[in-house]
Parts: sequence; C-alpha cells; structure tokens
Amino acid sequence: LLDRIGSFFFDQDFIWIYEILRRAIKYRVPIIFDCRFLNTLRWIYKLTTNIQNEFLNNNFTQDYVSSRLKIIIAHIGFLLGEDDFLFKVLSHPCIYGDLTGQFSSRTKNLIENLRQKVKCPFPDV
Repeated sequence: LLDRIGSFFFDQDFIWIYEILRRAIKYRVPIIFDCRFLNTLRWIYKLTTNIQNEFLNNNFTQDYVSSRLKIIIAHIGFLLGEDDFLFKVLSHPCIYGDLTGQFSSRTKNLIENLRQKVKCPFPDV
C-alpha cells in the first residue's frame, strides 16, 4: 500500500516509485494507492501511463503489461465534480478501483454509472 500523503511524495515523481512499479510488473504484484483527492488520482494515472508506455516502447505488448500491472486505487467514491475523470481512469486496462470505506449515496450512484461510463479495455468482455 502506497500512501502518497503519508509518505511525503506529493509533489514529485520519485524514481523509486517507478522502480516499485517495474518490480510489480516483473513479479505480478498488485499495488494499492491510498487516494482521496483529485490531484492524487491524476498523479497515479500519470504514473501508470508513464510506466505502461515505458514497457510498450521497449517492445512489450499491451497484453503483457495489462496482465502484470495492477494498480488499485483505494476509496474511489470520493470525487464530487470530477466523475468523468474517474471513469476515464477506471477505463485504463491496468487500473482498478476499490470502494472500501465509502458509505454514502454517492457510492450507489457511482456503481450505477460504472457500466455505461467505464470503457472496458478488454475486447472479449
């Protein structure tokens, strides 16, 4: 579990984060980010996209990356006005959402919108 605020890496993309993601791909270990703010969500999306592109640019296939890189964003029911960005993030083939700790009507609304707003990145599903 990586907690961006608690670990004091809020304003920078430290090299060690990318190394953790590389090893997660190598060993097929999912990474959970604690996320309660839109800026944190944007940062996680950027990290995920950057590491994905690094592998794709080094001749790995999207299937390889998607099957190994599993980024789980905890507490996805937090957003108020930026749901469209959340749905874009959840459409990424390597990003998953977690609803633990979310107990409100917003969570129900979020779940009801998932099917129509999240674009499944896998053609067979």
